[in-house]
Amino acid sequence: MRVLKYLLLFFVQLVITFICVFFSIIFIENYVGIATTINPMDSVSLANTFMVFVTFILVGVTLVITLASIWFAKTVSEKKIDIIRDNIKEIVESLLTNKNLQDGVFKEIIEQANVKKTLGKHIEELTKAQRDDFTNEIENTTKKLNDEIENIQKSVISIIDKKIQDLPKANELNELIGGKK
Repeated sequence: MRVLKYLLLFFVQLVITFICVFFSIIFIENYVGIATTINPMDSVSLANTFMVFVTFILVGVTLVITLASIWFAKTVSEKKIDIIRDNIKEIVESLLTNKNLQDGVFKEIIEQANVKKTLGKHIEELTKAQRDDFTNEIENTTKKLNDEIENIQKSVISIIDKKIQDLPKANELNELIGGKK
């Protein structure tokens, strides 16, 4: 599409150039023709005058076309920045509204080599940190539970010992076994 625009612009410049040259030739022919009828010139000086006038006109037309082309290029480059901003805005809006597009873009970003490695390292670090935290939590909980079980066991043993000592037959049982009296 852009190439077609540039070709069309080039064609317009050519047409404008040919029109300007045509009108300048007609202008020169009319005024030089009147001058030659009054004072006849030789053919060499007539050709020389014609070439000088045509050269000045062509240089002027070329200068105008060059300045117009520079202005056109400047305008196109300024518009290009606006077009890029609009396109980026449309892309962001599309990403915000379209879930499938978000997934596709995210997948494409992840498939890039550097991103995969970086994400892999980051996930590995997070997993290791979580594993270490989980291991520490399990060790702390296990230690607390073992301490609780020991305390309960000591309490149960002391209660059993006290109940056994309070029993009247405990002395007889101790004598049979050979324990305390």
